[in-house]
Amino acid sequence: MTIRYECAQCSAVLKIRDELAGTSAKCPKCKAEFLIPSAGKPGKKVSKAALKSPKEELMPAGALPKMPMVDMPTEVTPKVDPADTDLLEIARAAAADAATAATRAAEAPKPSIAELMREHEATRKKKKGGSSPKEKSDAASSSSLAAMVTSGSAADVLTRNYDQKRGQAAEPAPMTREERRAAEQKEALRAFVLKMWPVALGVLVGAYFLFSYLMSEPLPDLGYPSGVVTQNGQPMANVLVEFIPIESTSQLDGKAVNTVSSGYTDQNGYYEIMFDAEQGISGAVVGKHRIKITSIDGIGFNIPPDQSTQVVEDGASPEINFTL
Repeated sequence: MTIRYECAQCSAVLKIRDELAGTSAKCPKCKAEFLIPSAGKPGKKVSKAALKSPKEELMPAGALPKMPMVDMPTEVTPKVDPADTDLLEIARAAAADAATAATRAAEAPKPSIAELMREHEATRKKKKGGSSPKEKSDAASSSSLAAMVTSGSAADVLTRNYDQKRGQAAEPAPMTREERRAAEQKEALRAFVLKMWPVALGVLVGAYFLFSYLMSEPLPDLGYPSGVVTQNGQPMANVLVEFIPIESTSQLDGKAVNTVSSGYTDQNGYYEIMFDAEQGISGAVVGKHRIKITSIDGIGFNIPPDQSTQVVEDGASPEINFTL
């Protein structure tokens, strides 16, 4: 049999077991202290002083209490009144929400090992830095999900083994004694070549110039005449200017050199005399020369008497201009 008690402080209706009658308790809603009445008697609120000295106020002299004074036990916690429809609706809604959450958690598929590996790779890339903010957010959420799903499971072992294998694959394989010796010899040869190539290049350049000097033919003393040919104030292009030695002072092997030197004018009428056009040797032998100027068709031009003979000096010569 239960005792129906209405709290005088908050009007909460409590159902209490009848064997707890006569003991003190607290309202679970407002925490107000009260004395549990006997079955069929209405409850009343008692003072704190009365609760502190229950032997003097609530019990006859010499009588033993049925039970010690304790706080409201778990069994005294009030149950939902069937007549209170609001509380019943709240309880049913809470139970339905809990059942739905449990069903969704049970139906949520766990990620596969391949997905966990991909999430792990994304986490590694995120630690290195270089992913976009969206990728960082996705990687963080995936990492959190993988940590919740695989914590303390076999997936942790697979992940550790995967990382270990990646580290072993990145390390180079140990070399044998022969391979190490071959690598050392190759490195020594490379260092020798890097050290000696400037010396070898210098030897090659010196040999080239020495060979060129030995193979070149001796040349006589030369001057280097040049100038401009004009007619009526206009430059003469593509005309041949020849320096024909009259009194040569250039000698080679004790003999005078009388080689004719010549050169063509360009579009501006400028000419440069060549001693040997085939070998690209410019200049004319030192001495007195007779000048001959002809067109590309072989027609000769009249040269003023004061310009018909010229003297070529050794080395650089001043410009010799001709006016036809």
